[in-house]
Amino acid sequence: MNLIIFLSEAAVPIIVVTIVTHGWLSGIDIYKAFIDGASEGIKTVSGILPTLVGLMTAVGVLSGSGALKAFAELVSAQKIDEASISAMLNIIQKVYKEKTIQLTTHINPELIGGFVLNVENNKLDASVAGELNTIKKELKLYNPDSRI
Repeated sequence: MNLIIFLSEAAVPIIVVTIVTHGWLSGIDIYKAFIDGASEGIKTVSGILPTLVGLMTAVGVLSGSGALKAFAELVSAQKIDEASISAMLNIIQKVYKEKTIQLTTHINPELIGGFVLNVENNKLDASVAGELNTIKKELKLYNPDSRI
């Protein structure tokens, strides 16, 4: 492991020394080549700088407007521990990769058990009350005259 760390820390200096040594042995004016390269680099930066500033401004405007955020609401029948909330937030973040998730939690004992998760326009109802309502609707389909 120490060898890998040493090689990763020494890689850039080794490459620089190798390039300079090769140039010196080949009789190249290293200083002039460096200045010419830096001059071309400055020209390249000045050419793409307006585009970069525009992109950075657009990202700032989008971020400030909240367009890059996803609002999530977790409603549960009982208090959910922080580890479970964190795990759920990680799962939501994997689905909404390009957005920052803002999660709020609420307790609603009428759910009986389980939870309801709302993220933007998507709803996941994993509550006991939700399952009972689904069963009730299916029973009414087969027996519309029942008093369920």
